[in-house]
Amino acid sequence: MDCLNRNRKQSERLPLDFSRQPIALLDAVRQEAGIRYPDIE
Repeated sequence: MDCLNRNRKQSERLPLDFSRQPIALLDAVRQEAGIRYPDIE
């Protein structure tokens, strides 16, 4: 919330890439397993 209040898009302590990397990995795992979420795609 502090970052939003300061108009920052990311935290210095927890950058966006910290979240993007595991999301990309989970996306790859879901694709390999054939798991789809039609409402999202």
